[in-house]
Amino acid sequence: MRLKFILAMWVMLFTIACKTKKNIVTETLTADDIIQVIEKKQLRYSDWYAKGQISFNSPEMGISGHFTARIKRDSAMLLSFRKLGMEWAKVWVDQEKYTLINRWERTTETGFLSEFRQLFPFDTGYSDLENVLCGNVLVPDKATSAVQLRNETYILQFSKEGYDVTYLLNKEDLTIREATVTDKDRILARLTWNDFKPVEGAETSHPFYRSIEVFSDSEEPTVIEIQVSRMDINDMGALYFSIPEDYEKL
Repeated sequence: MRLKFILAMWVMLFTIACKTKKNIVTETLTADDIIQVIEKKQLRYSDWYAKGQISFNSPEMGISGHFTARIKRDSAMLLSFRKLGMEWAKVWVDQEKYTLINRWERTTETGFLSEFRQLFPFDTGYSDLENVLCGNVLVPDKATSAVQLRNETYILQFSKEGYDVTYLLNKEDLTIREATVTDKDRILARLTWNDFKPVEGAETSHPFYRSIEVFSDSEEPTVIEIQVSRMDINDMGALYFSIPEDYEKL
């Protein structure tokens, strides 16, 4: 198993994953109105934890299993992947680098975040990975935002940080159910969210199901699906990570 699969899971993301309130919206809103709601729904946390199931399918490979993920905000994240009841990979990521432990091959691999671009066809950085995992969205730039109401859906379009983004929001509760994101190299990702549930300590509900399709030069897209079974934002202490001395360094 190569690092490409591990990294692709995160990009699930440019997951700008979104949250909902129970308030019913009846009036027509401006772009500024919608942006204020999006800002208010951002998850505020110092620690974040989740576990669940994940599947990854690309033109080259397909695999599925269970995952757990922890984040110390603006610091580091630790991810573990299990299959057949055994941990087969663990990944540490901080602001500058990643380290992968492959339990099955008894190997380790360390590199810079800049190498992500060589392994998965979508531009991303550390803050993007945090947002992908915890479910925060890329807050639109007011100067580039435009909105239109079509049937029961608000369509909000904007550009920010090298991305062109379109959000599709439910008119009644302003839940973002779908988005398209294009990076500076014109690689497209389509994201969807569902199964919204409350999270203890958070003011809004969060999507426990997430999917992303990434379209590049391949005829078939890369598809990642995540079904979260548990999510917490309570203080969970320090992150611990160590590399076994007898593992081969790649």
